[in-house]
Amino acid sequence: MSGDVPGASSNGQSDGVGGIVQSNSQSVAPPAPASEYRQPQLISSVPPVYPNLARSQNIRGDVVVDLLVDETGTVVQAQVVSGPALLRGAAVEALRKSKYMPATLDGKATSAHVVVTIHFQ
Repeated sequence: MSGDVPGASSNGQSDGVGGIVQSNSQSVAPPAPASEYRQPQLISSVPPVYPNLARSQNIRGDVVVDLLVDETGTVVQAQVVSGPALLRGAAVEALRKSKYMPATLDGKATSAHVVVTIHFQ
Protein backbone atom coordinates (compact mmCIF):
# COMPACT_ATOMS: atom_id res chain seq x y z
CA MET A 1 0.00 0.00 0.00
CA SER A 2 1.43 3.41 -0.79
CA GLY A 3 0.48 7.02 -0.27
CA ASP A 4 1.83 10.41 0.63
CA VAL A 5 2.96 10.93 4.17
CA PRO A 6 0.94 13.63 5.99
CA GLY A 7 2.79 16.92 6.15
CA ALA A 8 5.09 16.15 3.23
CA SER A 9 4.74 17.98 -0.04
CA SER A 10 4.84 16.08 -3.31
CA ASN A 11 5.73 19.28 -5.16
CA GLY A 12 9.05 21.07 -4.70
CA GLN A 13 9.81 22.75 -1.40
CA SER A 14 12.26 25.57 -0.87
CA ASP A 15 14.81 23.14 0.55
CA GLY A 16 14.65 21.03 -2.60
CA VAL A 17 13.18 17.97 -0.93
CA GLY A 18 9.96 16.63 -2.39
CA GLY A 19 7.53 14.26 -0.79
CA ILE A 20 8.04 11.22 1.35
CA VAL A 21 6.17 8.09 0.35
CA GLN A 22 5.54 5.11 2.58
CA SER A 23 4.73 1.69 1.18
CA ASN A 24 4.84 -2.07 1.65
CA SER A 25 4.37 -2.42 5.40
CA GLN A 26 4.92 -5.97 6.59
CA SER A 27 4.92 -7.62 9.97
CA VAL A 28 8.21 -9.21 11.00
CA ALA A 29 6.47 -12.57 11.39
CA PRO A 30 3.80 -13.04 8.70
CA PRO A 31 0.37 -13.08 10.31
CA ALA A 32 -1.67 -16.27 10.28
CA PRO A 33 -4.55 -16.24 7.76
CA ALA A 34 -7.19 -15.72 10.47
CA SER A 35 -5.23 -12.97 12.24
CA GLU A 36 -6.19 -9.31 12.20
CA TYR A 37 -3.22 -7.14 11.17
CA ARG A 38 -2.98 -3.34 11.09
CA GLN A 39 0.00 -1.62 9.46
CA PRO A 40 2.08 0.98 11.30
CA GLN A 41 0.78 4.52 10.82
CA LEU A 42 3.03 7.56 10.62
CA ILE A 43 2.46 10.02 13.48
CA SER A 44 5.27 12.52 12.88
CA SER A 45 8.24 13.00 10.58
CA VAL A 46 11.08 15.43 10.02
CA PRO A 47 11.90 16.59 6.48
CA PRO A 48 15.38 15.61 5.35
CA VAL A 49 18.04 18.25 4.87
CA TYR A 50 19.30 18.34 1.28
CA PRO A 51 23.09 17.87 1.56
CA ASN A 52 25.05 20.89 0.29
CA LEU A 53 27.45 18.75 -1.74
CA ALA A 54 24.56 16.95 -3.48
CA ARG A 55 22.80 20.27 -4.12
CA SER A 56 25.97 21.86 -5.58
CA GLN A 57 26.39 18.87 -7.91
CA ASN A 58 22.69 18.98 -8.85
CA ILE A 59 22.16 15.40 -7.64
CA ARG A 60 18.50 14.43 -7.51
CA GLY A 61 16.62 11.21 -7.05
CA ASP A 62 14.68 8.89 -4.81
CA VAL A 63 16.12 7.20 -1.76
CA VAL A 64 14.27 4.03 -0.74
CA VAL A 65 14.75 2.95 2.87
CA ASP A 66 13.49 -0.15 4.72
CA LEU A 67 12.60 0.79 8.30
CA LEU A 68 12.01 -1.53 11.22
CA VAL A 69 9.43 0.01 13.55
CA ASP A 70 9.26 -1.60 17.01
CA GLU A 71 6.28 -2.21 19.31
CA THR A 72 6.48 1.35 20.66
CA GLY A 73 6.42 2.96 17.20
CA THR A 74 10.12 3.86 17.27
CA VAL A 75 12.31 3.38 14.20
CA VAL A 76 14.99 0.98 15.44
CA GLN A 77 16.64 0.14 12.13
CA ALA A 78 16.94 1.89 8.77
CA GLN A 79 18.54 0.21 5.77
CA VAL A 80 18.91 1.94 2.40
CA VAL A 81 17.52 -0.15 -0.45
CA SER A 82 18.46 2.23 -3.27
CA GLY A 83 19.22 5.84 -4.13
CA PRO A 84 22.07 8.25 -4.88
CA ALA A 85 24.95 7.79 -2.42
CA LEU A 86 25.17 11.50 -1.51
CA LEU A 87 21.48 11.58 -0.51
CA ARG A 88 21.33 8.38 1.53
CA GLY A 89 22.65 9.73 4.83
CA ALA A 90 20.22 12.66 4.88
CA ALA A 91 17.30 10.32 4.18
CA VAL A 92 18.23 7.87 6.93
CA GLU A 93 18.91 10.64 9.45
CA ALA A 94 15.46 12.17 8.89
CA LEU A 95 13.62 8.84 8.87
CA ARG A 96 15.19 7.72 12.16
CA LYS A 97 13.38 10.68 13.76
CA SER A 98 9.96 9.51 12.52
CA LYS A 99 7.40 8.27 15.02
CA TYR A 100 4.74 5.67 14.21
CA MET A 101 1.67 4.19 15.74
CA PRO A 102 2.93 0.59 15.87
CA ALA A 103 1.57 -2.24 13.81
CA THR A 104 -0.86 -4.53 15.59
CA LEU A 105 -1.54 -8.21 15.24
CA ASP A 106 -4.78 -9.36 16.85
CA GLY A 107 -4.87 -6.09 18.81
CA LYS A 108 -1.34 -6.43 20.21
CA ALA A 109 1.50 -4.09 19.18
CA THR A 110 4.18 -5.76 17.07
CA SER A 111 7.32 -4.86 15.14
CA ALA A 112 6.95 -4.27 11.40
CA HIS A 113 8.93 -3.23 8.38
CA VAL A 114 7.94 -0.11 6.44
CA VAL A 115 9.46 0.83 3.08
CA VAL A 116 9.73 4.60 2.65
CA THR A 117 10.78 6.62 -0.40
CA ILE A 118 12.12 10.17 -0.08
CA HIS A 119 12.16 12.29 -3.22
CA PHE A 120 15.05 14.77 -3.51
CA GLN A 121 14.55 17.28 -6.33
